[in-house]
Amino acid sequence: MNMYLATAVWRPGVKHTVADAFSRYPVSEPTEDDLEGDEEMEKSVKLTLNAVSLQDPKLEEVRLKTETDPVLLKLKEVIVDGFPEHKANLDTELRDYWGIRDKLSIVDGLIMYGSNRIVIPTSLRRQVLDELHAAHQGRERMLQLARQSVHWPRIHEDLSNLSKGCDDCATHKASQAKEPLVQDEQPSRPGEAVAADLFLYEGREYLVITDKYSGWPEVYDCGKSGVNTKDVEKAIARWMAALGVPVRLTTDGGPQFKGEAFKEFCRRWGILHDPSSPYHHIANGYAEAAVKSMKSLVKKVSPDVRSSKFFKALLTYRTDRDRVIKADRKAVSLRAKAKAAYDVGSKELSELKVGDIVRVQHGLTKKWNLIAEVLEIRPRGRSYLVKTESGRLYWRNRRYLKLYAPPIGVAKDIPESQEEVKQPRRSKRQKKAPVRFQP
Repeated sequence: MNMYLATAVWRPGVKHTVADAFSRYPVSEPTEDDLEGDEEMEKSVKLTLNAVSLQDPKLEEVRLKTETDPVLLKLKEVIVDGFPEHKANLDTELRDYWGIRDKLSIVDGLIMYGSNRIVIPTSLRRQVLDELHAAHQGRERMLQLARQSVHWPRIHEDLSNLSKGCDDCATHKASQAKEPLVQDEQPSRPGEAVAADLFLYEGREYLVITDKYSGWPEVYDCGKSGVNTKDVEKAIARWMAALGVPVRLTTDGGPQFKGEAFKEFCRRWGILHDPSSPYHHIANGYAEAAVKSMKSLVKKVSPDVRSSKFFKALLTYRTDRDRVIKADRKAVSLRAKAKAAYDVGSKELSELKVGDIVRVQHGLTKKWNLIAEVLEIRPRGRSYLVKTESGRLYWRNRRYLKLYAPPIGVAKDIPESQEEVKQPRRSKRQKKAPVRFQP
């Protein structure tokens, strides 16, 4: 437009013939010439649309299957002739349609529910379910898609079963929410209950043992990485020689703590070994907290835990720790407050039973790709021994186990009870004409 010099001039809208031609509110009536050919064009469009719909292979398949479906053939007859007055007078296999009888119609051989949903024959329901689940979306999303185009009795149940039984969906489901915190029973005296855990620093492994009553920590150098059960037993024996034999020992259940040799060691000394489930570190929280503090001392002070420098630092830590513990003993409500804070967003999971088939979540990939059977339940109830299909045994917390839902087919049209339907009893009392009041 830069090469032109335009001048704007006002003109009434009725004179804007070009704009008025596209207006939805024309100011003038169309002439016969304007309407010439409209009727033929309308017929042509209708024929084209009908031809397109008839050529749709999926609709044609639904139409053909509807004609061979015995239940839908009966339903067609009822739609044409009209539903009976009472549901009890309707065939049992058609009673699922009673609640939507006012919204059923027949269009081009198809049974429609409402204006946009086709009633799918039984033989095609599996295929339709697979198409609805093609994107592996959840049950609610599939229901939203189904409400736009298809319907059959108990479609909600079929979609729910399909979602639960899909192996790909179950394998990649999100992790379960944490459960409410279960706190250990408070020890009544020092040395009654202890917790132990290992940590690695600069190629050497250290065992940390802490008393659950007083928080008293001890660190033992177990040598270079590759610590075995014997090394752990020696360190625990040194603890017992100085502070006494504990009643209960909590560990993370690592390789050094789960062999037969360590079980025999605990039996010999009368120690109740209570290992936590793998990947569930919070169950061994006392040892985890102690490891964090002791590893910090090893890094900042000296990796030689037998040096006087480290002893001095550990003595200072213990002295301060003792003061903190004494102060905490006076604040009984701290445990309740900690539990209340942890329980935010938690969810209580149902208990599993011996013999239940479950999915096991992989600790690293987070996939639910293992199928196993519950063999044993620990006394505290949230740790289970499971056996996989390959025969391997795993201890897992309830959070990493989920009930297995096998693939389920399409719900069949299950008829209602075949018991004789009792007709409503009619009163046999003779009716008398009412006597009107006459003033």
